[in-house]
Amino acid sequence: MRTYSSVDQPNIPALAEKAGLHLTAGVWVSKDESATREFDAIEKAVHDTSSIERVIVGNEQVLTPSRTPAELIQNMREVKRRVRKPVSTAEPWHIWLRCPELAANADFITVHLLPYWEGLPVQQALEYTFGRLHEVQRRFPDKKIVIGEVGWPSQGDRRDSSRASPASQAEFIRGFLVRAAAENIDYFLMEGIDQPWKIELEGRAGPYWGYLDAYRQPKYSLTGPIERDPNWETKAALASAIGVVALFWFMFSFSNLQLPSRIAFGLVPQAVISLFAWLVAPALRLLHAPDRLDLPGDPGAVAAGHVHHPAHELLRVRRDILAGQPASRLPAAAAGPRCA
Repeated sequence: MRTYSSVDQPNIPALAEKAGLHLTAGVWVSKDESATREFDAIEKAVHDTSSIERVIVGNEQVLTPSRTPAELIQNMREVKRRVRKPVSTAEPWHIWLRCPELAANADFITVHLLPYWEGLPVQQALEYTFGRLHEVQRRFPDKKIVIGEVGWPSQGDRRDSSRASPASQAEFIRGFLVRAAAENIDYFLMEGIDQPWKIELEGRAGPYWGYLDAYRQPKYSLTGPIERDPNWETKAALASAIGVVALFWFMFSFSNLQLPSRIAFGLVPQAVISLFAWLVAPALRLLHAPDRLDLPGDPGAVAAGHVHHPAHELLRVRRDILAGQPASRLPAAAAGPRCA
């Protein structure tokens, strides 16, 4: 399990220890005094519990950019001074390649691989993901590499050739799990549970990266045929039932028209109702989705180790950067400061 802050939900390490889980603890860093609170919190958590096996300082701070590489390295050194655990930071693959000094000061590399934001069709996304991973592995052969974020959303805007759907999510995640097991990859899926609150921060795809929906129900099966729309039977039945009523009403109300004309005009409301069922129903589901569902004993909005942290503006910047164009084509100024 991975977290992003040690100040938010400080009881997570103890809960993970009680459950027998290994925790990769996050330390959120910024330019204000909150970084010091994070350093104090991770030092206390490591001292008080045994669940923390490694620490990640910052999350895409160079990408956004909210920290320079030099500042981030200083933050990692401060955490290393306080805790005797492996320490890293988390950045997309191209930042690690551009800033090798980050790798030189990290005990391991935490790389983010999110081909949806780079506009890849899902049929090419898996090969692309492992291609970028292997590129980082070749560049830093002596470093352990952990995939800090990898996944695909089940809903959201189209990004170039990337389409967010339950079928695309299932195809990518299934393929990734098989290949990650074959290559013995250490990874964190993004993410365990859908988080509706992210829509204001990361756009329409933000809430839908979970394997479980906001009601803790699986969105697809990890085995068997992939259903392009798992709710198609319900939608079809609803559209047909309402459409048949409308069709018969029209045919009897306009009995003065010839039968072919009545049938033709009667099919119009059927088409409208079908369109409503397929396109509007998902939007209604979002409106009624909970902002957050807490399980008994569950420390707030924890989903596959994701914890709500206060850096909302940075999430917006990250969305704008990654959604604008593929990271490999981002200009240096947009993708973050140049590295030494």
